[in-house]
Amino acid sequence: MTYFLFLRKQAFQVMLSGLIFTTSQITSAQTVSCTAGGPQKQTKHDFSRGIDRSLYAFTSGESFCPLDKCASSAAAREETRELAFMNAFELVDQMGRTYLLARPYYLEGFRRLLETGDPAILKEDVILLKATETYDTRRCEYKYNVDIAVLKLPRLPHQINSSLRRFLKTIRPKHQANSIALDLSVILVKLSSDRDFAKSLQAASQDMRFRSALRYKDDDTQFIIEALQGRSTNIPAFARGQYSISAFVGSVVEGAVAPEILGYLEEYARLEVVCAGTTDDLGLAAALRYDGEARMDHIGQKLELKGEGGSPIEPAINSNVGLSFARGYEGSKALAQILGPAMRSGRITIYYTGHGTSATRPVGSPEHRRIVYTISLGQKLR
Repeated sequence: MTYFLFLRKQAFQVMLSGLIFTTSQITSAQTVSCTAGGPQKQTKHDFSRGIDRSLYAFTSGESFCPLDKCASSAAAREETRELAFMNAFELVDQMGRTYLLARPYYLEGFRRLLETGDPAILKEDVILLKATETYDTRRCEYKYNVDIAVLKLPRLPHQINSSLRRFLKTIRPKHQANSIALDLSVILVKLSSDRDFAKSLQAASQDMRFRSALRYKDDDTQFIIEALQGRSTNIPAFARGQYSISAFVGSVVEGAVAPEILGYLEEYARLEVVCAGTTDDLGLAAALRYDGEARMDHIGQKLELKGEGGSPIEPAINSNVGLSFARGYEGSKALAQILGPAMRSGRITIYYTGHGTSATRPVGSPEHRRIVYTISLGQKLR
């Protein structure tokens, strides 16, 4: 946790070291008087039709400035726009997956998009969906608003994803009676000692394209890659309060859990999958904002992915039990998205649950990031 806070401080300092949004559209001072007229809105960027909205979560940020100040001062408009982006990213980091380390690079990419039309940033996990500015003479204020889209299920950069898939094919799930279990914390431990993957990661690290792609990934993924490269003494724990699927975990679910299920689907008539989330033994410092669809119940009680059992977690996660159910829900939802067409057969039922706090271990233990998928096998196909 100390290591995370150090990087958080470092990233915040970088973010404040000169990433000021400018605009080439307004080059001279304007004089706008406050009248009874209505707001004049101008769209600076609109990519709302460029994505599949079902694959993203959304948030927004806005900032205001007195009209007489911003209408006549480019610097004031720049500051207002920057604050709108900052406010949006504060909300992004409350969506269960933080991008604190990546934030300065996204801000720079958004600046280039708005100033020069460079679309490169639109290929990353966090997208500037829309940006508008408003001169409101009725309220005598200037407003800048940005809409942000965050990919629900990110993956690792392709330069290393193929190597991870090769490793994941060697993983053998734990068999228990008529079920099998895949524990992501166990997979992570095995991956950290795999020499072939280490060599692939070392080679990828020499590739500027990989380094560039990685810097836009979520904090959790960057911490894991750094640990696997031997730059950290511990496998990092989840950032406190994180519950959404990271790019690293998304690639593991896609490369290990989904293929296992599809393989058994060729032998068995029905499969039941339960995704269980856990937390570390650190209490929540404060309630976590939550507007997702997860519900919670007694520890270990399984809930249907689209069911009505238990009680809603929203609008806030107040305990480790609730946090564990949120993690279980995100893991099950990610799996359902990856399985896609196979879910339409009706032969796979996905549940989620929460196991609350895992066994007490030192911070940095993979136990703190345990997500377990248990696959129960039905009758064999004849």
